[in-house]
Amino acid sequence: MSEQHMRHAFVRAIPDILEPDMLYISLDYVTTSHLCACGCGAEVVLPLHPTKWRMTFDGASVSMAPSIGSRTLPCRSHYWIDKGRVRWSNKMNDDDFQRALNRDQRADRDWHDKPAAPKAHNIQPAPTKLELPTSTNNEIKGNIIPIFRIRSAFKRLLGL
Repeated sequence: MSEQHMRHAFVRAIPDILEPDMLYISLDYVTTSHLCACGCGAEVVLPLHPTKWRMTFDGASVSMAPSIGSRTLPCRSHYWIDKGRVRWSNKMNDDDFQRALNRDQRADRDWHDKPAAPKAHNIQPAPTKLELPTSTNNEIKGNIIPIFRIRSAFKRLLGL
């Protein structure tokens, strides 16, 4: 079997008409969509979520995990998208689908039942204008020129 590639496109919204061998990724809608890799023409929608599918973009190619397969696909295809390549897996029977569904439902419950992340501490925003500490003349005796140069450099850097 020849190697099959899956190109990718980051889009704002999934287009109405999908091209074969193209994985559309909408970060705005936190989902991906493509035509089934077997060529049957079925649209495969994969929501991006910690308990659903994860997308990895390495700067050149995309991988999706876990594997892609659904009993609702007429072809019952089962494959991985790994670094822009389609890797075929065994077709899933009804028992396989049921085990996967049970696992997914357990993962959903566990994820939704976990305690919320602790609230962030009250963090003050950084000042918009650079404030250098003030000192008495005795403290900066002999250091006035380096401090002046540092302050001048910061003012130039900040465009002040």
